[in-house]
Amino acid sequence: MSGTMSPDGKWHWNGSEWIPASPTSTPPNVSIDEEANVINESNPETSESETLAQQVVMQQPETKFQLASASASGKRKIIGGILVSILLLGSTAFFLTSPDSPLVAFRDSDNDGTIDANDEFPHDSSETHDSDNDGVGDNADDCPLEFGTSNIDRSGCPDDDGDGWSNTNDVWPNDPSRSVDSDGDGYADNNDLLKNGDAYLKFKAISLQTDSEQSYDDDSDPDMFIRIKIDLACDGSYETTLDSSIKANSHSVYSSDDMYVIYDIDDSRFNWTTSEQSKICFSIHVFDEDGANDDELDYRYNQGQSILFSNDFATGWLNEFSETLEYENISSGDYKSVNIEIVVSIIEGFD
Repeated sequence: MSGTMSPDGKWHWNGSEWIPASPTSTPPNVSIDEEANVINESNPETSESETLAQQVVMQQPETKFQLASASASGKRKIIGGILVSILLLGSTAFFLTSPDSPLVAFRDSDNDGTIDANDEFPHDSSETHDSDNDGVGDNADDCPLEFGTSNIDRSGCPDDDGDGWSNTNDVWPNDPSRSVDSDGDGYADNNDLLKNGDAYLKFKAISLQTDSEQSYDDDSDPDMFIRIKIDLACDGSYETTLDSSIKANSHSVYSSDDMYVIYDIDDSRFNWTTSEQSKICFSIHVFDEDGANDDELDYRYNQGQSILFSNDFATGWLNEFSETLEYENISSGDYKSVNIEIVVSIIEGFD
C-alpha cells in the first residue's frame, strides 16, 4: 500500500497519510473511472479513509451549489422581514399622529397640521393662533394685534361702546345707541327717517273725481287743486300750509296730471325711535279755485270737508313708506262732493 497514487497523480499514500507525489512520477493516462478501478484492483485493501477522501473530492461542486441556494433563500427572508417592519412602523406612526391618536402630545383634532397642544383652536381647522387674546383667531381678526369685540363692520377690533361697530367706522364711538350716518346728515341711521338722503313727505293725487251733474264754478267745471296742512305738534295748530302748483280745470284729475305737494321734513324735530317724538299730523283738502272765494270740496259724507291724519313714523313709515288714502263721496248727494285717491310717501328729495 506504500506505493498507492491518487487518481490525478499529485498525491502519494505512504501507508499512513497522503503526501505530495515525487516530481519524477508520471500519472497514468487513464480516465478517472479507470484510475479508480486500477487503484481498487491493485489495492484491494485500500483503506476506508482513502475511499472517503475520493468521495469528498467528487462531491465538492454539489456542496457549493447547495450553499449558494441556502444563502439566496436567507437573503429573501431578511428583505421580507425588513419590509414588514417598515410597514408596521409606518402604520403605527400614522395612527399616533392622526386626529384620533391616543397620545395627547401627537393629537391634531382638526387636522390642520398643528397639534392640539399648540393650537388655540383645536377644533377649527381655519384658525390656530389668537395673538391678542380676544377670542377671534388671527386669520379672521381684522385687528389681530389689538384686543377688540366688534362684530358688525369688522371682526375683533376695538369697540369702546360695545355696539358691535368698530371705533374706526362708528360715527359715535362712545354712544351705543347710534353708530352709522349713511347720508351724512348728522342723524344716525336708526334715528333717521330716510337714512340715504334728505326726507320729504309727498302727497300725490292719483285720482280726483267731482260730480259732473253739479255746477262747481262759473263755467261749470271746477279748477281743482289740493292743499296740505302740517301740524307737527299734533295739537290742531297748523304750522305749514302748502298748495299744489297745478290747478286742473276739469271734473277729473289723474296721476298723469302730476298734481302733488312736497313737504321737507326737518329731522332735527324728531326722534324716530319713540312714538311720542316721531309723529307728524296733517290734513288733506281739495279746493275748487273760484276767484277770491275758493270752495272746499267735500270727500267725507256729512263729516266735514277734511281729516286730520296722525302718522307714527316709528311704526313703519321709514324709508320706502307709501300709503294710499281713498274716499268716495260724489254719489252721496253732498254739495260739491269729490272722490279722492292720494298717495302719501316718504321720498329722497323730490321729483
